[in-house]
Amino acid sequence: MKLVRLRYIYLTFVLPLIMVLSSCDSLIFDDLSNCPQGVYVSFYSKTECAQDSSYPGVVQDLYLFAFDSKDQLVAVDARHNPNLSKDYELLMYLKPGYYTFVAWAGNLDKNLFDLSDLRINKSTKQDVYMTLKSKGATVLNVGNRKVWSGSSPVAELKSLKEKGSVDFIHTSVNLLEQTNRINVEVELHESVLKDVKPQDFRVEIGSSNYSLNLDGSIRPNLPQLAYPSIDEFTTNKLISKFVMLPLEYGRNNEITIVNQKDGKVVWNGDLIGSILLKNPNINLNCLHDFNIKFVIKDKCLDCHSYVCWAIYIDDWQIHSYQTDL
Repeated sequence: MKLVRLRYIYLTFVLPLIMVLSSCDSLIFDDLSNCPQGVYVSFYSKTECAQDSSYPGVVQDLYLFAFDSKDQLVAVDARHNPNLSKDYELLMYLKPGYYTFVAWAGNLDKNLFDLSDLRINKSTKQDVYMTLKSKGATVLNVGNRKVWSGSSPVAELKSLKEKGSVDFIHTSVNLLEQTNRINVEVELHESVLKDVKPQDFRVEIGSSNYSLNLDGSIRPNLPQLAYPSIDEFTTNKLISKFVMLPLEYGRNNEITIVNQKDGKVVWNGDLIGSILLKNPNINLNCLHDFNIKFVIKDKCLDCHSYVCWAIYIDDWQIHSYQTDL
């Protein structure tokens, strides 16, 4: 009985499959018009500072978008928990033509990120974007999530008539990280500890960088929203941890330190121009983890006038009270 069933399965499923594959062999048949074609897309990560490629590994979400020569969206594929390793490839079946592929990868929780409406053969690259959701004037907390995006070179899938055989080609997408972790440490000098404690201070960071086009570029003309922080305290320090989307000059990136006891601003400036890029070793295209340290000191003995006496970026001093930035 088992032999009959196995033989039936073979005749029903395997033989037709062999016939389909055989019909796409140009050595046997001339008509290949109904044969599938496609592009195998692989994924890697390599910044302009890196000598070798790396691979994101297992990610929660992967979105792959295929655009034709007119930048129209022709196909979308979404995968859950793929392992983006050196050997991973995703096959998209497509008609002959020129294509570019754009991918987003990482923890793209729908409760955290909004993806714009997708319309096959209508949406263009400029129509599709990803936005970090907000509540009031504050974006949601990204937490420990990482997000990557990237695009491929143009790939040509030739026609069956021109190629003379079924065409499956390969291309790759360079996934670049779009998330940045910024740890801001506010250290209180002994001259102020008798009057204030770390809990009396607050670090605020705002930006208009929370909505991104498919290529990772920031959408223009957005209002500034605040980024939330996770705060920790020691006897003399406030440590505020932020996770932000791409850091780009001119996007209303602002950092402020407030003394909550009297409401006075101890420091306010451009996060990038006045802080991060003052360290000559920082390349925002390559680095995604930053440590900023502010030292708060009394301006004069018992005058209760608090100033940022020194600022450090990854242990590089960029400011002292005696000198201008």
